[in-house]
Amino acid sequence: MFDMTDPTDLGALLARNVRALREQRGLSQTQLAQRMNEHGLRWLQNTIQRVEHQQRRVDIAEAHALARALGVTVDALLADSHEHSPAADASIDQLRAAYEECEEAAAELANAQQRQLSADRQLALLFPAGLSVGEARAAAKAALATEKPGG
Repeated sequence: MFDMTDPTDLGALLARNVRALREQRGLSQTQLAQRMNEHGLRWLQNTIQRVEHQQRRVDIAEAHALARALGVTVDALLADSHEHSPAADASIDQLRAAYEECEEAAAELANAQQRQLSADRQLALLFPAGLSVGEARAAAKAALATEKPGG
């Protein structure tokens, strides 16, 4: 149990939680440092390493930025409850898998939208100028419906 009035214990707790939260999110020390830079602090990978090994103190503004970079509250950085359990690890794994699937689907959708735009442009070139994309599609569909098989 940590003594929340002892700054040494708080430093150890913060160090342990930063590392645990970073690892749960699949972030490297370098990636977390980059996130800290996005929050206005000039941190490097070795800054994260020093924090995680209690070789560097963290002020309140830095703790706030760390919390935001890790997607938690400052309270979570100081909580004595980040024990790893199989259920928690499974939930993190499921969350990571679902997030990665969403990212893949979003990338595939963006690619499909680009292919559709390209195909629409090609289709529009086959019809008189001034037709909208929808009109060009309708004209193409009508032309194909009246086409004889094999012809």
